[in-house]
Amino acid sequence: MKTSKKLSSIRIIIRHISGSKINQIDEFPLDNFKEITFGRASSNDLSFDPDIDDVVSRQHGKITVDNLDPMKITIHDLGSRNGTFVNGEKIEKDKELFPGDVVKLGINGPEFQFDIFPKQKDYMKKTRVLETITPASKPTKISESMPVGKDEVKDEKTGVGRETVERIVVQTQKKSRTILFSALAVALILIIAIGYVFWPETPVVEAPKLPEKFNKMTPTEIAEANSDKVVYIEVGWKMTYTVTGEDVYHLYLKDGKSFHAAFLQLPDGSIEPWLVKSSDDYKTPQSQLIGGLHTGSGFVVSEEGFILTNRHVAASWMTAYHFPKEAFPGILYEIKDGKPVKTKYQVGPQDVFDWVPISAKFFGRGIASGKILEGKNMYLDVTFNGNDLRIPATVARISNKHDVSMIKIDLPESLPKVRLKDRHSDIKAGEEVVVMGYPAVSPDEFIKQNSQDVFNRNPHWIKVPTVTVTNGNISKVINGNSKMNSNKYFSSFGDVYQLTINATGGGNSGGPMFDSDGNVIGIYFAGKQDYNGTKISFAVPIKYGIELMGTKKIL
Repeated sequence: MKTSKKLSSIRIIIRHISGSKINQIDEFPLDNFKEITFGRASSNDLSFDPDIDDVVSRQHGKITVDNLDPMKITIHDLGSRNGTFVNGEKIEKDKELFPGDVVKLGINGPEFQFDIFPKQKDYMKKTRVLETITPASKPTKISESMPVGKDEVKDEKTGVGRETVERIVVQTQKKSRTILFSALAVALILIIAIGYVFWPETPVVEAPKLPEKFNKMTPTEIAEANSDKVVYIEVGWKMTYTVTGEDVYHLYLKDGKSFHAAFLQLPDGSIEPWLVKSSDDYKTPQSQLIGGLHTGSGFVVSEEGFILTNRHVAASWMTAYHFPKEAFPGILYEIKDGKPVKTKYQVGPQDVFDWVPISAKFFGRGIASGKILEGKNMYLDVTFNGNDLRIPATVARISNKHDVSMIKIDLPESLPKVRLKDRHSDIKAGEEVVVMGYPAVSPDEFIKQNSQDVFNRNPHWIKVPTVTVTNGNISKVINGNSKMNSNKYFSSFGDVYQLTINATGGGNSGGPMFDSDGNVIGIYFAGKQDYNGTKISFAVPIKYGIELMGTKKIL
């Protein structure tokens, strides 16, 4: 029983490096999966796209967990057409897998990286234990009642007859009531007259909105109204040394007969790449430039050319870095007496999956101090829907806390803009929404152009981006630290809207999310998938984009 209890917390992690599932993660608990089949058939535990990943066989292979030793995990090829490769070598029979191994299905097929989580033995990371918030009790309604008095008329014997006495009393009461009502009426008229003269002007109250069903726009209507406001973004970036402007590299050192990426374990236990500048004498030709190329989406928010998108689109140096596959396994060095000392540990992707370039703590041969490293876009181009002209853009502002940034293009004409609405306080799960953008998985469209430039007559093909429209619902509203005490509540995704919109992917990041009235209420930024193939996606509330457009004080 002790073994099964331990296995319930251990999962096989599959990180997709290329193919239709690139940047996605599948998880398989060891106590539920003793065998994981993979291939193009939908019946597999790990299924690939039958059209895009056409080099993968329908029943390509399987991963098996040993019944006697659960930590012994083996991969098998089931007679696939194009073969199975582990770390670049084709397997002829069963092969044992280890954390960090890269599996490729076919020579030019999709790749994924195998891992175990949590780390076993000495490499398990501590997890912060969070307290549970007890919802505040609802206020109790207090009702008050007023006692109602009752007049009594005591009948006394006198020299006057009983009927005469009763008649006199009734007449007196009628007269008193008439006088009282007249006085009250006069007082009420005076109060109204005084209030009309001295009371402040009352604002005009807008007519109530029609029921929601009369306000809704269809996804087609939203797309027609906003297609020319949603833009395609292309980015190439790198890290630079601010003192001299030199490029920053990930150092590769020779170990045995080949070169391997060098990593550093800092005194606080964290691991990060060993960074050097281009002029350092110990930089080797095999060292890799820190940077990358990617695409994204955005939307116009002002007539002057300001565009909102994600921080990880416009400023990739401020988000988790995607290392090239050749960086692993890497060589680990420990910092002792301020100097790197080589260890025997091999670094895998799981050791540095959350490393952010701008947060590097070690540079060259010493601890980094101040802002000596900075990211720089080599190019940041914006293209409008159905257009072939790339427009250079600049980064205007970057959020410190949220995956939001703002870029700027300069054009002589005024641009059409989307309609923004902060609905963070009244948004409800179940509401219909529409996401627009440019997912990389969507087929590219090109146009052949014959140059009219006398100095360059070469014809060429140019990619013309066309916007994609995807509709779904808000399935959950996740309040991060905005409405909660940060010491008692934690959300791993921050303040976000969880969506049922799954036909998106890389490239859609930064695209607008519209409500059924055609207002932008969020910015799409991420997707997630579990081992069962269940997919969800997320959007940042537009309130954080609106804040970035202004100068709101925080102190």
